[in-house]
Amino acid sequence: MSPDPLPSSEEIQDVRQELESLNAGFRILLFSGLLVTASLCAFVYRQVSLQGRQIAAQNLALRQMGEERAQIGGALAQLKAFGLRSSDYAPVLAKYGLKPEPLPPTTNSAATSIPSKP
Repeated sequence: MSPDPLPSSEEIQDVRQELESLNAGFRILLFSGLLVTASLCAFVYRQVSLQGRQIAAQNLALRQMGEERAQIGGALAQLKAFGLRSSDYAPVLAKYGLKPEPLPPTTNSAATSIPSKP
């Protein structure tokens, strides 16, 4: 068996050029991957910040709706109380399904505490 002949300088030059070409391609690929990753991170950050703003706006709207609901509930209670005092207004309440609750019966404690004369 004969030993392998040493490569010529021309072959070494070709291998070096291929290696430099592969190295340049790898660097381009690495830079492209970095650029894509940075763009994806910027996109995700933007989406998260937009969602945060939307959540804050929806929480504010829910809080306002809760306050308005409490105000409406108070107004309905006042309307029902007025319906108890005014019999003319009771049909209007009944039309919208708001039946006033009757007042609890009160006992006349003054009448029972008066002593009877023998």
